[in-house]
Amino acid sequence: MLGADLCGEVSTGAPYVVKALGDKRFTVAAVDLGIKANTPRMMAERGIEVHVLPASCTLADLQAVGADGVFFSNGPGDPATAAHAVEVLQEVLAAGLPFFGICFGNQLFGRALGFGTFKLKYGHRGI
Repeated sequence: MLGADLCGEVSTGAPYVVKALGDKRFTVAAVDLGIKANTPRMMAERGIEVHVLPASCTLADLQAVGADGVFFSNGPGDPATAAHAVEVLQEVLAAGLPFFGICFGNQLFGRALGFGTFKLKYGHRGI
């Protein structure tokens, strides 16, 4: 996967919303870097309205959602190739927006903070 820039290929082409089930508690802007369908569904079950945005989204796109937090999803490829996503994440952090991520999204968090990533023996990447 070294050098593989894949998140743009697997991301949604257009934003979509997964409505909260029951009482809406929060709104999350999710950057789709290869998000699994179950992720926004599980958030919705917990009262979270999820606005899923393409990997090409900007800080302005994320802010337009009026979200309580920003989520960067899992996805394929080498985190070193995701310069746009890292730049947007740095802007999210500078704006003081709450951030959380999983897998690839969490690796991008490390890169946004200035750390590198490398492929570990069993396929995952560490900071």
